[in-house]
Formats: sequence, structure tokens, C-alpha cells
Amino acid sequence: MISFSIPWIPGPKQGDRSRVVRTRTGKQFIAHYQPAEIVAEARSLASLIIPYRPPNPLEGPVVLNIFAFWPFCKSHSKRFRSTGRRPKDTKPDTDNLQKAIMDVMQRTGFFVNDSQVCRVLCEKSWSDRGPMLVIEVGTYDDWMASNGD
Repeated sequence: MISFSIPWIPGPKQGDRSRVVRTRTGKQFIAHYQPAEIVAEARSLASLIIPYRPPNPLEGPVVLNIFAFWPFCKSHSKRFRSTGRRPKDTKPDTDNLQKAIMDVMQRTGFFVNDSQVCRVLCEKSWSDRGPMLVIEVGTYDDWMASNGD
């Protein structure tokens, strides 16, 4: 398993935006695009994870563990912070978060296609470790061997 942590405040993957575009001949069509801030965030994440990519993309079923940590807010009480880590039940949704990370990992060469990912664990927490993203990725066979299942 490849395991690494990077200092990054995760953001969700948003759906494409659409607009009507008119060609020079007057025909109209719908163009789909990602907002500039989402593209910039994906590029930023890619530049941080490239040093950890394997020499060759992982083949076969892939297991992916994502742990996202946000720093506690100033408004959080001392009692709330006392555990050192609390589950985060606010946005972004874990499914949008993992999709954004999986898309970047595919583009940077961790695996050929994100459809290879057969098991995903995604946790998001408030933490005093915070802003950090911890990623563990490997083949299913390696994961089974290390977990003894």
C-alpha cells in the first residue's frame, strides 16, 4: 500500500456547469465546463500527490482509504476540541470528496481508471492535526494480505 499525507484543505467535486453557446453560423449548442476555481484546486492537488504515484499505474482491483482533516474552527468549544478529533458532519459530502480525489489520482497515474477502485473508506474529521489529507492506495490483493481477511 502507498500511504502519504499532504497539507491540503479538501474541496468537493462539483458537477459540470452548462451554458448555451452560439456559433458564428448562428447554431446553438450546450457547452459543459468546470468552474475555474475547481480546475485550479484539482491542479493544486495533483502537484502535491505526483511525488507519491507508483512507477506504473496499479492494475486490477484497487483499495483506497481517504482521511480528510479540517482544523477546528475558532467557534468550537474547548469541550468539543478536547478529544483531539471529531467527525465532521458538514459539507463537503464524502462522495463528492472521494470523486474529486479519485479523478485527480487517475489523471496523475495512480490507476488506469477509477472504476478499478473496488473498496473506498472515506472519513472526514475536525482535528487539531488539521488541514491535512491522508491517502492510502494499493491493490486489493495487497490489502487482503495485510488485513488477513
